[in-house]
Amino acid sequence: MYMYTKVDRIKQLKVLSQALGKLVPIAEKYVPNKLKQYKNAIARTAFLLKNGFTQDDLSSLSRSVPDVFDRHRDWKSEILEQKEDGSWCEPDWFTELEKVLQPVLEAAGMLRQLGYY
Repeated sequence: MYMYTKVDRIKQLKVLSQALGKLVPIAEKYVPNKLKQYKNAIARTAFLLKNGFTQDDLSSLSRSVPDVFDRHRDWKSEILEQKEDGSWCEPDWFTELEKVLQPVLEAAGMLRQLGYY
């Protein structure tokens, strides 16, 4: 089993910070109610990078990064628009948001993991 090192964690925090930076302008357009939480996560990430961290700090940061949707095991997007031809698709705003949201959620999730097999 590989346990994440401090160097790994620093890289993971930097990835999270960069991903959050890409998410903020999109969140501002589509989900302004989550914007404060994303900006706080950027600030916390910078603080941890500067001042050091424990696993509890990383786990707490990870849990503080919200998803936009209440996803669960059987969740699927029900946000669909009907096109002129009668077919259904996810709206452009949803696709744009998901493109930047998923890397944030993945990076945040990594901080809760201690390592891998």
